[in-house]
Amino acid sequence: MSSKRVFSKLAARTHMPFYNDGMIVFCMNEVPAKLRTRAGLTEQESDYRPWQIFRADWTTKSIFSVRCSMPQDAVLCNPMFFKESNLLHVSFIAGIPHAAGFQYRLYAMHGATWDTLCDSAPVSPQFARTGFVSPRHFCLGSDHELDLLDRVDHRRYRLTTSLDNIARVTFDPQEPSRLLITGAVEVHFKTLIFDTVTGSIHEIVGPAPVYKACLVGNRVIYSYRESEEIEDFQLHIAPLELQPTTDSVSLLPM
Repeated sequence: MSSKRVFSKLAARTHMPFYNDGMIVFCMNEVPAKLRTRAGLTEQESDYRPWQIFRADWTTKSIFSVRCSMPQDAVLCNPMFFKESNLLHVSFIAGIPHAAGFQYRLYAMHGATWDTLCDSAPVSPQFARTGFVSPRHFCLGSDHELDLLDRVDHRRYRLTTSLDNIARVTFDPQEPSRLLITGAVEVHFKTLIFDTVTGSIHEIVGPAPVYKACLVGNRVIYSYRESEEIEDFQLHIAPLELQPTTDSVSLLPM
């Protein structure tokens, strides 16, 4: 099994893909930034990538910026979208830098088109390191669990896994009850597909660790680390292959 870059000639780094209806949204950054944090009298400086959100036509690969009305030094990630009642709904996670690090929340915006989206607004004041809004769920996630509000039966659920952590969660736009959960076992990342209705669970197999992935028909797009530079990710695409997994996912009413 082999893979190739989605954007073969792009110099900027690319990350966090989501595909739906002939359009891919993703995060992109070319130049890292400095984060200065303070704990008591101690001040530290570290590098990070202020990821911004872009979209591209899947056929032409023409890239356009998505206006999110967020600070330029914020980390924008986990973008996804769907259409409902003739409106385009977009959600993403934003990390706003401050003296103690980043403050992560789930944000959403909507509009008739990509060019007429309203300003982004937080979905909840609750911390959310990952999460989304989909036709089926509101999802807010921490490093170890996900809180789901089912938009169909209006019940709340808590999802946990046997993974050491949860790095990202997204949904399958063709079957919104299916979640793609990326996490690690020790230092090895993987992506699981979990159906919240049937309880079925599989692992996506790829030519490299399937990190923060999405589905495009019978293929998978994932974030491939090309070097040890700061968050040096590029989107790669490979054939989709599923296999049984020994990892577990638990979904319990709250």
